[in-house]
Amino acid sequence: MEFIEDYSEKPVKMEFIEDYCEKPVKIEFIEDYSENRSDPDQEPLRVKLEETEEQIDLMEEIKESEELDEAEEEHRVKTEEKSLSCSQTGKTALVRVTNDLLVAAEQCSPSLLLLLDLSATFNTVDHAILLHHLQQFISISHTAFQWFRSYLTDRVAYVALGGARSRPHTVTCGVPQGSVLGPTLFSIYMLPLGHIISRHGVAFHCYADDTQLYVRMDPTSSGSSLSTLTACLEETKTWMTDNFLQLNSSKTEGLLIGTPHQLRSSPLTVYSYAGHDIPLTSSITNLGVRLDPHLSFNTHIQLICKTAFFHLRNISKLCPSLSLSDAEKLVHAFVSSRLDYCNALLIGIQSKKFFFQGRAFTSPCTLHNE
Repeated sequence: MEFIEDYSEKPVKMEFIEDYCEKPVKIEFIEDYSENRSDPDQEPLRVKLEETEEQIDLMEEIKESEELDEAEEEHRVKTEEKSLSCSQTGKTALVRVTNDLLVAAEQCSPSLLLLLDLSATFNTVDHAILLHHLQQFISISHTAFQWFRSYLTDRVAYVALGGARSRPHTVTCGVPQGSVLGPTLFSIYMLPLGHIISRHGVAFHCYADDTQLYVRMDPTSSGSSLSTLTACLEETKTWMTDNFLQLNSSKTEGLLIGTPHQLRSSPLTVYSYAGHDIPLTSSITNLGVRLDPHLSFNTHIQLICKTAFFHLRNISKLCPSLSLSDAEKLVHAFVSSRLDYCNALLIGIQSKKFFFQGRAFTSPCTLHNE
């Protein structure tokens, strides 16, 4: 492959010269990292790719290549319909969904939010279907398509435990985990699902394998909204079954969101689907943010402050043996990153809720003064 560099106006471009992927890029292994291997359930096995630093850079360039990006922009499901997106961050997804829920509440309509749970999503992707989607939805063709075909086929994997390795086995499904292409390829695999959900008029947003459905509840007739949502879920489950994905109805979470008056007036406490009762809980975790029925974020703020102070106490015990530079790195890695994550969601909430969060921000300043 040849890389054509042009830093003046656009990111690095890439031109596919060869139509095959080198074999070392297609080898992955599963290794047990737990110290106590007597209990296999104590820590899950992790999948790693045998990629050199140059090969990792190659994957990043492929993801950012002009061919793939321009095709994705042309054929991506409309953003106005809360489409699946390969490039949006978790912050963007949460801001979009939260804004829609707040607007619905202001218009006197509570909303039912469902977080769908998919089982082993990345491991069951069918390569033939994925290649078809690359052609049909992303317009990948010719040399680039042959490269992706080579990248997905003839992959091998083995299990490593200590110094022992199993015999390699051919991988016939799934997207490579540990590669920057994994989430992007999975999002492309899920693109048809956006058309199905939009056809039912249900609002949604997908971020990698996290799918969120939310529908406005009619105050006068909530049954019509629930029947629409049920029909959408039935077709969604059928599509997932046909595409070798499994929707886990028993682990799907639900949350009714609205003003206190709207929630008191709603008789809905449980949503039933596919023989499973989905209880509407008091809070759910959505892409790392704890949501409550009123979107006050009280629970979320308390949780991140508790976690921040926990790490600050541990860092303070190490301060006597740390330089100021090393202490700053630990604070940024374990504390600041959590306080900054999705802080755009906190715009407009009452200032008194920031008291403990402000203490978490200022506490690191005293670590080396004590």
